[in-house]
Amino acid sequence: MDAAARGGCILCELMGYRGTPAELHHPRTGVGAARRAPHSEVIPLCFHHHRGIAGVHCVGRKAFERGYGITESELVALTKTRVAEQKRRAA
Repeated sequence: MDAAARGGCILCELMGYRGTPAELHHPRTGVGAARRAPHSEVIPLCFHHHRGIAGVHCVGRKAFERGYGITESELVALTKTRVAEQKRRAA
């Protein structure tokens, strides 16, 4: 989880803004209404994209995905790729 957050907001990065401080979002897709995804499935999002007025917790998952043109699943996959690259560079 630290490695995911250290890279900053994944959505800001896709928009050309690197290194925005990130909070960790646990998607609920496919895990049941009262449960959240495991720590290996987190998405690093800045306050604005996580809990802010345009954030997933404010507008809801479907509107968030429509508005940004990317799904939570795709963001999880991008996060995993970025973390793997960070680990490769550190080795």
